[in-house]
Amino acid sequence: MQEYNTQDEKIAAVKALWREWAISIGTLIAVIAFSTVLPPLVVTIVTLVAAWVLRTWAEAKFNDTSIMGCRRFAAIIAHSLFISSIIMAGIDILFHTPLVDQLYEKPQVNTSIPFVASLIIFPSALGMSILGRIYHGRSHFCHVCKTTHGYSPDEGFVGNFFHIQTRCQLNLMIYLSLAITVIDVLYYWFYYININISPSDRFFFVIMPVVLYLASLLYIWRHYYAVILDLKEQRDTPTVGVKPTIMRFLIIRDDMLLLDKGVHNLLDTPAECTLDVLYPSEHDAVLVFERMSGLKPSEFKMRRLYDNRTLSYRSTIHHYLVDVVGNYGEKMPEEWKLKGEWATLATIDRLMKMHMLSPALGAEIYRVYTIAMAWKTYDRAGRRQYPIRNYHPTFRLRDISRWDVDYNDLSWLDVASNNQDRRLWHIRRLWRRLFKVIPHSKRVG
Repeated sequence: MQEYNTQDEKIAAVKALWREWAISIGTLIAVIAFSTVLPPLVVTIVTLVAAWVLRTWAEAKFNDTSIMGCRRFAAIIAHSLFISSIIMAGIDILFHTPLVDQLYEKPQVNTSIPFVASLIIFPSALGMSILGRIYHGRSHFCHVCKTTHGYSPDEGFVGNFFHIQTRCQLNLMIYLSLAITVIDVLYYWFYYININISPSDRFFFVIMPVVLYLASLLYIWRHYYAVILDLKEQRDTPTVGVKPTIMRFLIIRDDMLLLDKGVHNLLDTPAECTLDVLYPSEHDAVLVFERMSGLKPSEFKMRRLYDNRTLSYRSTIHHYLVDVVGNYGEKMPEEWKLKGEWATLATIDRLMKMHMLSPALGAEIYRVYTIAMAWKTYDRAGRRQYPIRNYHPTFRLRDISRWDVDYNDLSWLDVASNNQDRRLWHIRRLWRRLFKVIPHSKRVG
């Protein structure tokens, strides 16, 4: 499945990533700038509110289909601010207990300045950026984006640009956070006196991060502006032939899935087509598959799985499951127009680990498997339906069409990542309720 992007969409994608950097790091820097003029308790509250605002802005990608952008970097910075607010609150509480008198002598500590915000925020940002870099493309945020919006790195310029440049932004954030953390820690250790905020303190803890932030804005904009100029010199991608509907059929027989080589020699479903029909019915899908496969309607059962859109939102993708009826053995019947080989679940799992499946097929398998297992194991609140901890029910391909679960309901993805078998379940649940990590339902069409 190949995504076509116009010149305007490509330029908008480049600007969107620069805007994400400016807003994300700008929010972080704004908290640090105000930290020297506000009381510690207010700084803690401002940091928590900033985390909430930034995360909410990042989550708007899941609710507003007019937005084209990758907000993963903003989500990482929001988590950094949230962790920082928790640390600030803990230190502030500690400084109002008798324990602080046992740790410090009275003349050596000023309880009105219990912490330095930059010494908390930048180490947190460093840790979260490193984790984001390690799990690049494999985080829960990325999985939800892929399964919701059909994102995959091979889908044209925009998908590939988001995939590469988000990684570059994380690298830059790691370098900046590491440099500021090392400089501030050395200054704090050798020169800082906890009496008041001196001009030199303000320079190292506030002015220096602000200057580096402005320098990073200019650096990234210079890089992205060169990309924009290059895009303007290229010929625009024609989209006249792009049709509004894409149909993808996952063909199963017993516990095997039909696979064939697709784009970039990656394995994919052999049954995919485009239509001029904006809202195809179930009958339309049956007729389309009948023409593509050569099978009669009595020889297969079809179920509509879920719908999403391409990254440019120019086309809607309808995903179907086709269960072939009858025993054809290991070989394809001669009357079939579709070619390919049958793969078991174990084979599919091995192919995914070897990155031999197309991103589109990988997203489909992840979504169906994750939602089905969450639906079978937990209720909507994330509580176990079985008394056995970490119990995983059986997953079989032939059962997918019989399960009474809505694969358009993305709340099951939230249940899969945050349930009673996970540590700190109630805290995670509260966090996701506050920040609305995943919309309860997402339907297209």
